[in-house]
Amino acid sequence: MKHLLWAGAVALAFGSPACAQTATSVALTGSVTLSAATGPCSFAGGTATCGPFLPSARLPVRLLLKGGASFSAIIGTSVDACATVNALTAGGSAVIYAGSVDEYVDVPPTTGNIGYCLKMTISSGSETFVVRQ
Repeated sequence: MKHLLWAGAVALAFGSPACAQTATSVALTGSVTLSAATGPCSFAGGTATCGPFLPSARLPVRLLLKGGASFSAIIGTSVDACATVNALTAGGSAVIYAGSVDEYVDVPPTTGNIGYCLKMTISSGSETFVVRQ
């Protein structure tokens, strides 16, 4: 009987919502060229600002850039729908991307109204992007 109770407790623990978290956010997707951007982006002066991506708390945010374009990009946080973007940093310096990437970039806080924004400047070619969980 003792073993059955223990097995039931273990099954309940692994079946609970705390262990089965899933992202409820909608992915931010599109592409950027030298003269335009698709997806939820604004485009001015050769730079696309895309977002905001509103993540689920505590689940990592993932950035995918693919296409072989010549570009520079940052991903950052914003509380004003990407009107201002605070670049994510490493060691106090902005993290700047210049090639294809597929990596987790941040874990959002559990409080606040934080959105993620992608800023890209393309020199040539086309780059597709996805920001998701």
